[in-house]
Amino acid sequence: MKYKRGWLKIAEAVIAIMLVTSVLLLAHSRTKERPDISDYVYDLQSKILSDISSDKVLRESVLGYNGGEIPSNIIEFVRINLPTNFNFSVAICDVGKPCRVDVVEKNVYVEETIISGTLQQYSPKKVKLYVWEIE
Repeated sequence: MKYKRGWLKIAEAVIAIMLVTSVLLLAHSRTKERPDISDYVYDLQSKILSDISSDKVLRESVLGYNGGEIPSNIIEFVRINLPTNFNFSVAICDVGKPCRVDVVEKNVYVEETIISGTLQQYSPKKVKLYVWEIE
């Protein structure tokens, strides 16, 4: 009977540790982890840029671009093919020059493609597609 108090203290400590551990595990399981969407976004961007480079009208719009406003058919094509929870920006520039767009978002996914000229007119252009998730 003399050592009964020691066993009670050990049991109390074990129960306290189990309680604290279960609360921590419960709190951790309720935190939402965001899935990694980068592969999905890059695949989507590649498909959109591939479609732009293979469509005759869109190709001509890119090759005829000489600065200023991006052609509306390019913007509309990207808007239609991109899910609504994403925002985007398109830049078109000459191959040897950098394309710059002012985007102040945390996670911006960038993909680019080069659209070469035709036999009649050789003026290749670079099309960059900037995509970010709307929060």
